[in-house]
Amino acid sequence: MTIKHIDRPLLLTAVSILLIAITFAIFVISYRVNTLYDEKYIETSKELKGVLEIFINEKKAAVSLLSFALLRDTRIKNALINRSTKSLQLHNFTKVLKENTELKNVWIQIITSDGKSLYRSWSSKKDDDLSKVRLDVAEGIKQPKIINSISVGKFDLTFKSMIPVYDKEVFIGFIETIAKFNSIAYKMQKKGIDTTILVDKSYKDQLKFPFTKKFIDDYYVANTNSSPALESFIQIKGAEHFTSKEDYHLAEDIKKLVTVFHLNNINDRPMSYFLLFMDLDKIDLSAIVRIRDRLILAAGLAILLLTSSFYYLYVKRYRGFINKVNERLEHEVASKTIELKEKMRTSNI
Repeated sequence: MTIKHIDRPLLLTAVSILLIAITFAIFVISYRVNTLYDEKYIETSKELKGVLEIFINEKKAAVSLLSFALLRDTRIKNALINRSTKSLQLHNFTKVLKENTELKNVWIQIITSDGKSLYRSWSSKKDDDLSKVRLDVAEGIKQPKIINSISVGKFDLTFKSMIPVYDKEVFIGFIETIAKFNSIAYKMQKKGIDTTILVDKSYKDQLKFPFTKKFIDDYYVANTNSSPALESFIQIKGAEHFTSKEDYHLAEDIKKLVTVFHLNNINDRPMSYFLLFMDLDKIDLSAIVRIRDRLILAAGLAILLLTSSFYYLYVKRYRGFINKVNERLEHEVASKTIELKEKMRTSNI
């Protein structure tokens, strides 16, 4: 009997249990930390979406207020009554807006009570029947009311605000204010968030005169301040890699958190997608790091305690084994001594 043969099972058991404990600790810590990261990224994405929604609602309100402000312009009412635009000077008005407000890209349209475009600030074209090509205009003529909407037209993704105009309680037409999403993308950029607005590919044929003239996999890029580098990244990954998501995408190769905000049309179908890119190093992960360090410390102490317990058990068994060996040796020495004395006694006889 040797020490090696006696303690091998204990050593193998101890090593196996320690390896299992270490593996389990690594798994638990990794799972917990990854869960916390995921929760933090989801929380950050929700915050970004919340900020974006605030900007969108602010823009809706601004466009609507602008339409109401124009309603006070008697020249517009006279133009609708007389079906003449000679007295209108709205080009100068939109220029003043561009130079002095955040409404950099605003267009104004005057629509008659029978749905014809009397005036467009962006084109000389007029007198075409909008009620035949725009459902909102057709419905507005039947039942005049304030109509605020977001839609995709021939040129772009835009906000629209239509305010009915009356002359002595008689409906004579609409004032329509149209605005792009550029100001929202610039506001997000000021907060350190790069934005790429993609219009769903189902609208490609409808966009006869796209303002930016940029497409990624048939998805129209709607904002002028979209980063070319990020557009290349989207192109490489494929637009649908992002548009198919409704939460976030962790782009570790460019160290960005990509939040995807869906904007649906009136039929609750996908119309556009806001891809919000935030630098990962701008996300405060210090609390997660502290929790990770505490978990590692706790796991380390637990494994140390387990190792100490095995060491104590090993030492205890080792001492027991030594005591047994000593007892056996003492017994064997005593037996040999008795045997030797017996032989000496026998030889003397």
